[in-house]
Amino acid sequence: MKITSIDIFRVNVDAPVPGWAPVCVRVNTDEGICGWGESGIPVMSGRDAAMTYIREMAPFILGMDPLEHEVIWQKLYHGCYWAYGGGPIAFAAISALDIAMWDIKGKVTGLPVYKLLGGKVTQNIKAYASQIQLGWGPVDHPVQTPEDYAEQARRAVAQGFTAVKVDPLWTDDKGLCTSPQRIYRTDGSDWEWKKLDTKYQLKVVADRVGAIRDAVGDDIGIVIELHGMCDVNTSIQIGRELDQYNCLYLEEPGQSMDYRYLKELHDNVKTFTATGERIGSLWGFKPFIENRAIDVAQPDLGVVGGITEMKKVCDYAHAYDVGIQMHCMAGPIACAATVQIEAAIPNFVYHECLQWNTLPVFTTIGKYDDMLIPVNGSYSIPDRPGIGQELSEEAIAKADVLVVK
Repeated sequence: MKITSIDIFRVNVDAPVPGWAPVCVRVNTDEGICGWGESGIPVMSGRDAAMTYIREMAPFILGMDPLEHEVIWQKLYHGCYWAYGGGPIAFAAISALDIAMWDIKGKVTGLPVYKLLGGKVTQNIKAYASQIQLGWGPVDHPVQTPEDYAEQARRAVAQGFTAVKVDPLWTDDKGLCTSPQRIYRTDGSDWEWKKLDTKYQLKVVADRVGAIRDAVGDDIGIVIELHGMCDVNTSIQIGRELDQYNCLYLEEPGQSMDYRYLKELHDNVKTFTATGERIGSLWGFKPFIENRAIDVAQPDLGVVGGITEMKKVCDYAHAYDVGIQMHCMAGPIACAATVQIEAAIPNFVYHECLQWNTLPVFTTIGKYDDMLIPVNGSYSIPDRPGIGQELSEEAIAKADVLVVK
């Protein structure tokens, strides 16, 4: 079997958030079997750069045997030159192509990817409702008051989710966006999170999380998202303030790209720490895992290096008793592939479900509905060969397409 061509799709839909457009690939072979993959950068700066990088790297693997996924991964990694630095754009391209190789492997063998990885260790892919500060509903509308936060949490729990994730720093007390990554808002707050914060600001944050805890009770998990907005001092302040609510973990606190700062935070708060969505490769995760700077690793399948590299990260983390909660904000191809790996690892923690994963705009992109919508807060694991998902004909027809052959 030989790779004959690669189709690259920029999926154009009525985006649930501004600029959201999954970048997917279809790797075609001389035996008529094709495999699907996806980049992990569908939004914000870098999306179109990832698409361009896939186009530039795709010729490297023309004529190669898609079943030799490790051989192909090494050629992509060494051949693209820039991946040695762990950059997310290079690794997004590697990831998209690698996922497609595993999809082909599954279709050739007639097996779902989870069986190729060793079998279904995890029977129930439980999910949490992610980013409820944006409103758990069909339209983004960042919330403001503790009562608003509590209401969004109740909505998610009513759908069967056993945990929620919230960024309680996203807006100030007037509802103005405090995040420097404010792709959702044009209004900006003068609150900053990279310095020691006032008692009042800490109270605003604590009141929001406290309202969620009061609303959902002690049996529902709460993940605190900090989006890398804080320095380590502020993260420790916030962490100590929120320890009282017994949250699951603090996501991207402090300098989340330097394990030493996360280690300092880890040793100064009771709540567990987590990071990883912007980290490419096992090499990127090694210092965080080896030094127990994190309790939960959060690699993104479309950024870390695809299924080949993701499995290595998961196994390495397992050796250090570090859990895996994969970051997942891309389209249905990446979501399907993520579920396949989650089923096959013993250190799975939670699957991330964003609000748009439950909307019709998301389901129209994927060909198969049975693995797109969580039921009672959990995902099913289909037995279709490969990753079990493809782009729908509707999505293909609306996409911008590049062809490499």
